[in-house]
Amino acid sequence: MLDSLIDENPTQARVFLEELSTVYRYLLRANEQNLTDLTSELSFIRSYFHLLKIRYGSGVNMVVAVDERHGMYQIPPLTLQLLVENAAKHNVVLPEQPLSIRIQTGDHQQVVIRNNLQRKKTRVISNQVGLANIAMQYRLLNRGEMRVEEDENYFTVTLPLL
Repeated sequence: MLDSLIDENPTQARVFLEELSTVYRYLLRANEQNLTDLTSELSFIRSYFHLLKIRYGSGVNMVVAVDERHGMYQIPPLTLQLLVENAAKHNVVLPEQPLSIRIQTGDHQQVVIRNNLQRKKTRVISNQVGLANIAMQYRLLNRGEMRVEEDENYFTVTLPLL
């Protein structure tokens, strides 16, 4: 992808490389800690989403509506990235059928990640461990449970902020 961007749009290729570097640095640091503050995780997810936006264009949108007072609360690192990645992996992502992801804080020290549900018709290869890993991290921290809800329109994950 980067190779074709270099030829087609060098400016966008430069931005892609900068965001990719930011994502990579965060990934390296994330392995060294059990928790990270929500502000850092949101900064990371914006860089990660920028990569998705370059890949999918108008086929993907993200809204972040997080109250600043929740910024110092903690969550396991890479949690938001995993949920955003799962949304793109399991749903149709097309300009004429965009995937919309919303990240917001709730009234009860929670972060809610919701995407419109438009499952791919073909089977997606998955090892089914993403959500299980997040749930396990919260159980190990003994600080609340993750809640997963799905209806005909939305897939929603609610996580306690620690």
